[in-house]
Amino acid sequence: MPVDLAQDELLPWNNGRFVLRVRDGGGQIERGGQGRLRLDIRDIATLYSGYYTPQELRYAGKIDGDLASLTAAAQIVMGPRPWLPDMF
Repeated sequence: MPVDLAQDELLPWNNGRFVLRVRDGGGQIERGGQGRLRLDIRDIATLYSGYYTPQELRYAGKIDGDLASLTAAAQIVMGPRPWLPDMF
């Protein structure tokens, strides 16, 4: 899944394009890719955690990409939404 990130003001080495390869439940990231999926560094956590789906981020204008890339991202992060019971 190619990911083209926007600027990261805090950690400039996070700027640029990256490729995420997922195999057998594990992921590996490396620089490069074609930038078919574009999102800001701030939105990666919500996607990775499953809090928002790629489609929800697209509706909010936070992610851009072709249908195949959005579908691949959805399959990688598919699962139940994170939650925490309010019992402290």
